[in-house]
Amino acid sequence: MLAPVAIGTGLASVGTASADTEDGYPERPEHITASAPLDELERYQPKLHADSGSRSRMLTMYGWKAERDEHDLVAYYYWLRYAKQPTWIEEWFGIQTGSWFGAVDEHLGDHEPAIILVDPATEEVVEAYYTGYHHYATRITAENANLTSSSLSDGDETHLNLRVIPPHHHYNHESDGSGALPSNLTGLESWLDIRETWYDRDTFSSSHIPAVEDPWELIERGHWWEDGSWDARLYRLWIAVGFAEDDGGDIQYDHDEVTD
Repeated sequence: MLAPVAIGTGLASVGTASADTEDGYPERPEHITASAPLDELERYQPKLHADSGSRSRMLTMYGWKAERDEHDLVAYYYWLRYAKQPTWIEEWFGIQTGSWFGAVDEHLGDHEPAIILVDPATEEVVEAYYTGYHHYATRITAENANLTSSSLSDGDETHLNLRVIPPHHHYNHESDGSGALPSNLTGLESWLDIRETWYDRDTFSSSHIPAVEDPWELIERGHWWEDGSWDARLYRLWIAVGFAEDDGGDIQYDHDEVTD
């Protein structure tokens, strides 16, 4: 079902770290052109299959478009923000854990990424990268993906179907059916408009900032974690167990699905 194919080179970083601008925010690489055309973001947004608990925690889907000099594809970069990430004990048993065992992974605010790469000449999806677990990326090609259409895509099959896995809200590929559009579930807004606010909130305090500002940087490294962190080191395990590449199969999951 899953093949052990590495996305990037592991812990090595391609390029240099983002320098800060005079106002203190990271400077986007010169080779990246950023925009947020709502019609295009709507056309390529992934469709989500989510249970009622995950859906109740969703706040807003944000997105932006990245174009890179001398690159044939364009990237649509999405972040889905949640009100909180509960513990697995709370999620499965309804028990509030407070500060005792099991609460280590609970936190307010959660943000989960997905990147859709498109050929602008054909307007077709080529491949996608999404958080398969704990901000480690999983790659899937269009040939292996369940792509479905909507009125926002003019009937073209441009929406990758992803299942939201509670309580951490990472994604699995969903091979059956057609999920719900985030633009209908939560609204879809420009990440460029909220970008500085997220930095003010230290949303990316543990992230490799170049991978936030340049989707191809993420593709090269295979994860969103800052260099030298334990999360970055554990990426090698993600590669070893074979979850870096998705061949279109599903991981079985019992769920109370809500897709409307």
